[in-house]
Amino acid sequence: MAERNTGFGGLELLDTATEITKWNNEAHAIGLKVLEEREKEERARQEEKARLKRPMHSLNFTPVPAAKAIVAENVAKLYLLVQKRNITPVFEFTELGIQSFGATLKISDRVFTAEGPFSSKKEAKETVARLGVEFLTDNPELSNRLRKAGGGVPSGGQGVVTELNLRCQKLKMAVPEYTLPETAKGQFSATLVLGGMSFEEKGPFTSKKLAKEAVAKHGLTHLENASLPAAAGASSVELSAKLHSFIDRHRLDPAKFEITELGVTPLKYRVQLHLDGETIQNAGPFSTKQEAQNAITIQALVFLEQKYRANEENWVELLNIFAQSSIKQPPTYEDFQETSTRQNLWSSEVSIALRPQQPFGRRDLPFGSKKLARQNAAREAILWLREHDHLREDGPPKKKQKKQSSSVSSSSGSNRGDADIGISYAQQVNDLCTRHTIPVPTYDITPSSPTSPFYSAHARFTPGTIANGRPIGRVENIFGRRNAKEAVARNLVRYLEEHVREVGEVDRVLLREAGLGRFVELGG
Repeated sequence: MAERNTGFGGLELLDTATEITKWNNEAHAIGLKVLEEREKEERARQEEKARLKRPMHSLNFTPVPAAKAIVAENVAKLYLLVQKRNITPVFEFTELGIQSFGATLKISDRVFTAEGPFSSKKEAKETVARLGVEFLTDNPELSNRLRKAGGGVPSGGQGVVTELNLRCQKLKMAVPEYTLPETAKGQFSATLVLGGMSFEEKGPFTSKKLAKEAVAKHGLTHLENASLPAAAGASSVELSAKLHSFIDRHRLDPAKFEITELGVTPLKYRVQLHLDGETIQNAGPFSTKQEAQNAITIQALVFLEQKYRANEENWVELLNIFAQSSIKQPPTYEDFQETSTRQNLWSSEVSIALRPQQPFGRRDLPFGSKKLARQNAAREAILWLREHDHLREDGPPKKKQKKQSSSVSSSSGSNRGDADIGISYAQQVNDLCTRHTIPVPTYDITPSSPTSPFYSAHARFTPGTIANGRPIGRVENIFGRRNAKEAVARNLVRYLEEHVREVGEVDRVLLREAGLGRFVELGG
């Protein structure tokens, strides 16, 4: 016993760590088992609920035309029919003019056309879906013919399009939506909306088929680069763990699921997910709420993987920092919402003081969220600024620093180097505080009004340390909460560097007065 007490308790610590690891593993296993049991109970409840809602006798009736208040009734019926038969429908939209659309639907080797004109894509899609419902109702043996032909959806020569459809079907993602406008006589471009992302191929292409194949390759590459298709075989517990891990890693707000019932029998569901300021949708239909949640979780993981992939530049933040540091006038965004499609698309343009009459971005290029649309517009602005030598390739301009003493250089030189390779100002503040044993400040960020996207912000250090707890680094009318914090942090970096320089000067004076000037010379 005496020998163990003189050995710093190493064996005891090792035993304790082993026990803690064992307890953690057991607790994790118990937690997974509890979640699985809850999942089974929820599935049983939903199945019982669906059973109780089924009619007790068969109903034979002629379908009543959908009222305008009913959203996409024929589209929902179509998805139910094709899901039962393992078929992937393909919708295509044609722009006939301003807010004027036509639509086509491909099922197997059949093509249905709703020439229009219709005032929205939703109206065109609903009309052409009705033709598809009638065709499938009259041809119940269609799925058998498909299986005999090889078990897949006939590609009609469009292998990449079919592959993308099958991949989305496996991942239970929303069906890809294509827009194929005629840019000139006999020339086409293509836009693909896939899982909240938008892809474009300007071409020009000599046919819609070639344009569609080209843009489908982008969608397929997007899914492959996301490295998440294997998630389709994961359990609901594993999918939930992956999503929560991603949210924790990037410090996002919790995900909010919204699952709604479709007015059909047997009971079916559609789902949408609110996450990181985005709304991700999937119309399904799904047989259970758990199936709907799994599908939208996979879709969210693919979307987040693309959005937060390594080395992706934050174009909006770059443009805001450039505007604040160089032209002293914030960029102005104009957003356009397209609500006629199921995925609620956005486009955006941005104007800056250096080119106020020619905004960047495009109104006719849709994205799955307002944030992504603004990223695209800001990206075009940043590329233009770099091309015309207003902005360096490695980031926003830095103000020239006056020559300072060596002590200041040693405290801030590495910080400046970090800034050049993309370290945020907030991180630079944390690094300076750690290096000089200063408590990390807290940030107070408030919107200009309850619904305003513009924020005012300042920071405070612990009373008795720096500025005695007074607000410092204040900024006003900054677009976006994160941008406001970054603007305050930029002011704090300058403030802290000046504070460190002044403290260094005071220390040198005190050393000289104490007769230790030689140490000052050696240190400086």
